[in-house]
Amino acid sequence: MAIIAARPAARVFKAARGAGQSGFFLSVIFPHNQMQILPYNRVLKDMHGLTSAQLLKKLDAVFIIKPEGAGHHAQT
Repeated sequence: MAIIAARPAARVFKAARGAGQSGFFLSVIFPHNQMQILPYNRVLKDMHGLTSAQLLKKLDAVFIIKPEGAGHHAQT
């Protein structure tokens, strides 16, 4: 997880050319039994002329797509 978070922080540092506090990245550590990762869902307003199949194909190139069924919501 730290490597994933460090990439955006490195981009900010590079864009700011090291100015101000951009060389520091706030982080926090929690015990695994006190951590809950919640769903991070998004709604698309416009698919820019793509069909659902075309959009899923483009997304599949970047993300792992797993069919969950219509209207699936993760249990919390």
